Amino acid sequence: MRRPPLPLRRLQGLTLIEMMIALVLGLIVVAGVGSVFLANRQVYRNSEGLSRIQENIRTAFELMARDLRETGGTACDPSGTLSNTAWWNSWGLRAYSGSTAFPTGMPEFGSQAAKRVQGSQAMILSGTTGLPASVSTHSGTTITTQAAHDLPTDGYLLICNPLSSAGQLFQASGGTTTTITYAAGAVPNTTFGRNSELSRFASQGWFIGCNGRSACDQDTGRSLYRTQFINSSAQTQEIVEGVSAMTLQFLREGDAVYSAMADTAGWTSTDWAGVSAISVRLTFVEPGSEAASGIAENGGSARVSRELTNVITLRNRMP
Repeated sequence: MRRPPLPLRRLQGLTLIEMMIALVLGLIVVAGVGSVFLANRQVYRNSEGLSRIQENIRTAFELMARDLRETGGTACDPSGTLSNTAWWNSWGLRAYSGSTAFPTGMPEFGSQAAKRVQGSQAMILSGTTGLPASVSTHSGTTITTQAAHDLPTDGYLLICNPLSSAGQLFQASGGTTTTITYAAGAVPNTTFGRNSELSRFASQGWFIGCNGRSACDQDTGRSLYRTQFINSSAQTQEIVEGVSAMTLQFLREGDAVYSAMADTAGWTSTDWAGVSAISVRLTFVEPGSEAASGIAENGGSARVSRELTNVITLRNRMP
């Protein structure tokens, strides 16, 4: 008896439609994974930008506050009058509007690196710094200290008598670890006795300057700078990058509100000597060559930015 023929088995496989559906599902999965990756990358970049801004905020305000607290500090009686009249000893604190240039020797307005940004506010702080040295003898143009000192032998020094009732500012011309000499005929033109205090006198300027890494009219092309007046020239250092603006306000003793920069145009040295606190507002912009966010808010910059205000009390002006 013959067996019936087996039926032919149908061919197995994927149809074109099934393959297209599989490809679409695969693309959806890949797109989902890619979107998650891009979102995480953007969150990381935003967090990194904010972290750098926060670091810059802490650095800028801490260093600036240290100089401001020491403004006007000397071993002399603050009510006394120094015999010199140069700007760097007549003003413990002096601020400059966006159209007022620094004194000669300090950074000028310009678009080059370490130059002051046109239209930006600035300030200069003056006072003694470092440990003072006690005077043993003062004979002629030579001052001898009771112990070894680390005072500059070619910089500006301030000497005050033991009662702190009188003092003179002068520039040293030489010396050793226990002596300071100065030019004949120059101040001090009064003999200071034993236990007089000899201190280094310094002036620091804070301003917004061009950093040279980007165009100065761009936020990333500006930084917070500190310049220190040494002898007849200034040494300038970039403190924090990504600081695009600085606004200053001042509180005098007896005033109920802070005075803006425009209100200080007619101030004299007496008015500046009465300032007891300063409000410093800085605008921080995310530093770096690439913005963390590619989406601009309100038509502005796509970079993360923050504006913060810090009120600093001048310790040497407090009663």
